[in-house]
Amino acid sequence: YVETAVPKTESYPLTMESIYIVQPNTSLQSKGAVYFDKLQAVYNDKYVEPLFNDVPNNHAYKSEIQYLVNQGLISGYSDGTFKPSSNLTRAHAAILIARALKLNLSNVTDPGLTDVQTSHPYYREIAAIVNAGIMGGFDGKFNPSGELTRVQMAKILVEAYKLDGTSAKTFTDLPNTHWGFNYVSTLAANNVTSGYPDGTFGISGKVTRQHFSAFLYR
Repeated sequence: YVETAVPKTESYPLTMESIYIVQPNTSLQSKGAVYFDKLQAVYNDKYVEPLFNDVPNNHAYKSEIQYLVNQGLISGYSDGTFKPSSNLTRAHAAILIARALKLNLSNVTDPGLTDVQTSHPYYREIAAIVNAGIMGGFDGKFNPSGELTRVQMAKILVEAYKLDGTSAKTFTDLPNTHWGFNYVSTLAANNVTSGYPDGTFGISGKVTRQHFSAFLYR
């Protein structure tokens, strides 16, 4: 963004007659286009530009989302939003983990998933994640557009970061006979999760973009 101070001596309302763009690189002069996505007046010298249109500076997970954006792990949409409450798909989870772990995406071995052909836009990330044993398929399918549950997310994070440990903390909706019990216990032992105030973990709840950002950050 370009920012400039307006002299107090100027009369209002202000009007803009001309905008000059300087391009020192001669090979780029008279090429491309200039886009204006926002024009605003700031009256407070402590103003901080919101991260996204729907992630204000007082957002509960602003710091976590900001960190992942700065690391190049996640981004927003073309309309300037992040959609923090949107549910995360399995394909997008694979992309984020692959980026975070810096998995080698060159010459990946085809895991043979019937719904993720080599022409799939996220084939390399999904193949790398499956080959690494972090995520798997069901009956030969990955279900890339399927939404991720919180207990599935627990397994993915434990496998991805090779976490260990167990916690004495229990959750009312997660019996020790559940397949995800040890994964969630490990997350709790590593202070990645504490569950909900009502004592549940929300095992069947869907993982949103903001919550996955928080878990991945931790």
